[in-house]
Amino acid sequence: MDRRQSLFFSLGMLALLSFGGCGLYLGQRGDFTGIDSVGPRLMTSINQDVRGYLAHYDYISIALVYNGEIVLTKSYGHDRIVRNDVYASVSKPVTSTIVVRLREDGQIKSLDDPIGKYSRKYRDVQPQEFSDPPITFRHLLTHTGGVPHQSALWEDDTLNMDFRAGTGARYSTKGYGILGDVMEDITGKSYEELVQEYIGGPVGASSFTALPFFEAPAGNVYSTIADMARFAIGVMSGQYYGTDVLFNEVLIRYADEQYGVMGLGWYVLNLDDPENLAGYHAGSNGRPRAFLAIKPRRQNAVCITGLNTSSDGAHDFGNLAIDLMKTLETGMPEYE
Repeated sequence: MDRRQSLFFSLGMLALLSFGGCGLYLGQRGDFTGIDSVGPRLMTSINQDVRGYLAHYDYISIALVYNGEIVLTKSYGHDRIVRNDVYASVSKPVTSTIVVRLREDGQIKSLDDPIGKYSRKYRDVQPQEFSDPPITFRHLLTHTGGVPHQSALWEDDTLNMDFRAGTGARYSTKGYGILGDVMEDITGKSYEELVQEYIGGPVGASSFTALPFFEAPAGNVYSTIADMARFAIGVMSGQYYGTDVLFNEVLIRYADEQYGVMGLGWYVLNLDDPENLAGYHAGSNGRPRAFLAIKPRRQNAVCITGLNTSSDGAHDFGNLAIDLMKTLETGMPEYE
């Protein structure tokens, strides 16, 4: 292990120990409530929703947003209310938000620009058979760039590509790593600094951080559960970019791939039902799990993080999110 690898390993282990990603320092067992504006009857229903899944988790933390306000933050199993948890692939909507912000600020002229225009590292590196068209920001954001998911990204000085950019769709963690590289070249700032400035700053979410790895933009953003909710509110309410951008560019269909309909960094549901239009993303880094779902017309959101008891355990936070959203949208109007 060379000096640079040793440094990254040490930083990674420090983060895991601090944030609980490996199940250490979880604290005492029980249920722990932070923000609570839901009332006892609705809380009973929410508890039933979560406890139906808790047998497979060391802990589950949730944040619920209703009508643009955080109405509940709660941890089940261990107290995670003020501790950071990893977003895993829910990091991808975070990265998408930063890219769109850089476009809105004029640092990126167009999402359809080739990434090589902004980063020398990615200039003239596509294999000859896939050299045209050049890979753009939009290609990478929508998983249509032809970049591999987990296999080797480089062969000598040439990118490995699975297909010509824009001619297919395949989920790609490496593609989001490339976006992080290019954003760092554009701004002269680290990805962690970009997360803190462009994501945490506008919504007063000070816990946001990221690990210093190539794939951090795809899977290694961290925050408290409340700050995940503040991110969701920021996206829905136009604090990062205009709601016209959200509805007309971010949450629209670009491609259909194995996990669903892909927008700009978000999967999209209910495209034919504007009132219930939803963006979502799931995340798994082995045992650590995360899920985020937003319904921007209603200004409602469900945020979930947790630590599964097994790295090959069920990926069921999507089902939990559906249960919680239904409980929230039926219970809160009664409570009001």
